[in-house]
Amino acid sequence: MDFLLPSDFPSSGPTIPAIDFRALLNDEQFAAVTAPPGPLLVLAGAGSGKTRTLTYRVAYLLSQGVRPGEILLLTFTNKAAKEMLHRVHDLTGIEPPRFWGGTFHSLGNRALRIYGEAIGLAKNFTILDADESESLLKQTVESDDKLFFKDKTNPRPGPLFSVLSLARNTQLSLADTVAKNFPQYTDVADRFPAFATAYAKKKREQSVVDYDDLLELWLKLLTDAPEVAAYFAHRFRHVLVDEYQDTNTIQAQIVDRLAAHHCVMAVGDDAQCIYSWRGADFENIMTFPERHPGTVIHRIETSTAPRPRFSPSPTACSTPSPRAATSTRNSAPPAPMPKNPSSCNAWTTASRPSSSSSASPRSSATTASPPTRSPSSTARTS
Repeated sequence: MDFLLPSDFPSSGPTIPAIDFRALLNDEQFAAVTAPPGPLLVLAGAGSGKTRTLTYRVAYLLSQGVRPGEILLLTFTNKAAKEMLHRVHDLTGIEPPRFWGGTFHSLGNRALRIYGEAIGLAKNFTILDADESESLLKQTVESDDKLFFKDKTNPRPGPLFSVLSLARNTQLSLADTVAKNFPQYTDVADRFPAFATAYAKKKREQSVVDYDDLLELWLKLLTDAPEVAAYFAHRFRHVLVDEYQDTNTIQAQIVDRLAAHHCVMAVGDDAQCIYSWRGADFENIMTFPERHPGTVIHRIETSTAPRPRFSPSPTACSTPSPRAATSTRNSAPPAPMPKNPSSCNAWTTASRPSSSSSASPRSSATTASPPTRSPSSTARTS
């Protein structure tokens, strides 16, 4: 399989209009947007401008000579990706189709359509929607046991699919998933692995995939096809993730594989998550500095939204955040990026400088140490 390597791309980025980032952003946003390349974790609450920060980060990278095709933007809704890239277009004149931007599922689909044959997946696969996936699972189970769904103590096709889906997204065994989240199915849980295996076989036979496959197979592509993984790591030299607190285990692993070079900015709210039903795990934020050594944490705490009349209650995902000093408010011009703004330490997976490095140019924020959890903190409920 042939790939277009970085040396085959044009040698310089597009020319864009001058942007006064200092005037358009508050101090905290400016520090995050103009931070030098490297692992960056931006913690921002509701109304503080998370999306704005990510949008202007894309524009800033472009202003520093990074090419649109070297930026990967991962979001949780296609609407969010479309709005961000249209705003980038307004700022820079760069058309949205020149970027890889969208949800994990949509970009997984795109990657598999192009490179899926490397893991034995035909390019013309069909994607099942939720109803079609449940229907195929129902047919699969009934072909093994026609009476399974007639027993009212057993899960219906929808709930059964939810069990299998959660196990896949969290990468836990079905036994552990049932014990932790679906104890009402303990008596029949021993049958679920066989159902899952038969369902996967049926999908392969029909050349169809469900939504969970778009993530699982994308991760498999990055894991089992090293030449494809190397291509992605070289092409997407800057990985940006929105709403990082809502990533589940498999999504976090996809990000880590894509950002093996550690040039990644993850933006999230460490006090909430809304996808716990799909396996969202706040540990992804807590352990981000461990997986990306030398992470610099920027906190954006100045609200840009009108103050609500009543304070919302914390969600089930509330948790202590990684410990690091907030970005100092810095009105000075940002430190210049390297001559090759996409180099990010020659794209190796070596550790970033430790927090004791005095020569680091990133003076606007403090390098994070691995976070620790307070003994009193409670686990997230599903």
